[in-house]
Amino acid sequence: MELTRRSFLAAAGAVAAGAACVSGVAPAWADEEASEAQEELAWKTVVCEGCPGGCGLRLGLREGAIAAVEGDVDHPLSEGKACLRAQVLTELQQTGGDGLGEAIANPRRLTRPRVRRAGSDQWEDIPWDNALAEIAGLVKQTRDETFVKKEGKVPVMRTEAIASFGGAHLPVEEQYLIAKALRGWGVVHLDSEIAFGRRVFTEGVRATCGIDVPDGSWAAIAQADVVLTVGSDHAASQPLSTRWARRAQERGATWIVVDPVRTRTAEMADIHLPLRPGTDTAFFGGLIRYIIEQNRWQPEYVLNFTNASYLLSPTFSYDGGSGLFFGWNPVDGAYDKEPWSYQIEGTDTWNMRYGGEFAWVRDENVPVWTLPSAPKPRRNITLQDGASVWVQVKQFYDRYDLDTVSALCGVDRAVLERVYETFSATGTTEAAGKILAGPGLVQHATGAQAVRAATMVQLLLGNLGVLGGGISYMGGGSGEAAAALAGLDPTSFPGALPWPTERTPTLQAWLEAHTEPNGTHAQSAKALVPALKEWWGEAASFENDYGFSWLPKRREGADFPLVWDALAAGGVRGCFVWDTDF
Repeated sequence: MELTRRSFLAAAGAVAAGAACVSGVAPAWADEEASEAQEELAWKTVVCEGCPGGCGLRLGLREGAIAAVEGDVDHPLSEGKACLRAQVLTELQQTGGDGLGEAIANPRRLTRPRVRRAGSDQWEDIPWDNALAEIAGLVKQTRDETFVKKEGKVPVMRTEAIASFGGAHLPVEEQYLIAKALRGWGVVHLDSEIAFGRRVFTEGVRATCGIDVPDGSWAAIAQADVVLTVGSDHAASQPLSTRWARRAQERGATWIVVDPVRTRTAEMADIHLPLRPGTDTAFFGGLIRYIIEQNRWQPEYVLNFTNASYLLSPTFSYDGGSGLFFGWNPVDGAYDKEPWSYQIEGTDTWNMRYGGEFAWVRDENVPVWTLPSAPKPRRNITLQDGASVWVQVKQFYDRYDLDTVSALCGVDRAVLERVYETFSATGTTEAAGKILAGPGLVQHATGAQAVRAATMVQLLLGNLGVLGGGISYMGGGSGEAAAALAGLDPTSFPGALPWPTERTPTLQAWLEAHTEPNGTHAQSAKALVPALKEWWGEAASFENDYGFSWLPKRREGADFPLVWDALAAGGVRGCFVWDTDF
């Protein structure tokens, strides 16, 4: 390879990233005196929130201040290693600013609350009790003046004058308490850092396989036969992740990086495909066609674990000329998805007999709602019927041939084909392929579609639910996945349950709208009712629907503003910002 300034800097960065992973972080000053003083420290084990890895660290505390940091050798992912983020922790409260090894108080570390009064450009220190009292007073005043109990006859119990953002980098217990407290006040404008990328990733994955995170830990990367990094320079942002990719390479795996830039990660990989920015969906569309055309897909997996054999309604169609599916309404700018259904050959009812899966429905104090029935889609296991999902997918992706995709993506056709051939080779029961998706994949207007296409690739190859397979999001912090589950999401109740809206104002309406006939969400009542009991305590009872009516109800649809829109519109009087500097 010709040595250029770019390749030299990228290679140097890769070496630096690797060095940060090879050894644990040393104490703040590694001389003999500091080594002796280290024995006097009180050690505490924590989890780093700097990236999705959640690496284990040991903090050496002296008089409550962090004096030393080292990797936790018992942590299964970091194995005693740490990146440079850990070293910064020693500067939070103290710093060796005098250059003589003497720790002094960090002048930038705030130890008291500060307030900037209206009309002032100066911050002033105030006591903690005063700060908490002022915050509580403002919250109560704002809530009292703006709280809406009903919209017409619908109990909405909300205030739109208070907002909240952040918290995804906090421990999950604190995330849950924030969500519980603010929702209890009636706050509906609530969001967190998952809005910057993970939510898009989750939407694409959930639409394809029904769950939010079809993935294992970083350690599973080492078991992959092919690693495909798309839109992420995780060698720079999450250096410890590369250790597992390196172990996969040592086992004989191929590491592919798809990124417009020759990043540090690309320098460590076996193949780099520098596609044109924003063409990820076309890239995965071409890979789907290649897998089908070259017969690289797993028939047994596809037939048993996907909807490929299901027959679609005769009304479903796609117009290749306009690029629109049947049901498009140009006035509303949205699809009527009612025709997007399967042909049905009967229904199954819940087994509520003693010992049956749904026997709990007959238990005392279980809410009453109309129980769903599970439709039985008509299937064609030969995959030859023109109405089958399989045939429709083949027809849709037929346009993504190698020449077209290479032209769209601006890459060499031979290199593109090599990438397709290498990754599609994991479509056997003896191999596994891993996709590592980053912000570069999701932070587009079509990010969710790109993630959906990537997940379809994994389904075709049988790479979901196997060791070394799956698709991971390599962005954000380690607490982001938990943030949505804890309720720091405008549309989610803790436990990844849909938050009630004006269309589901009662517990019965909510259960009928969100209880699926089968699968995980068939158990929605068993998840929601205990959560309501935890929120409202003894006040929650069967007679009052366990306090469901006390939950704030969001307005429905596009007329409900996001936190940013609500702030820009001027209706928000105060906003909490938790542990984030956006």
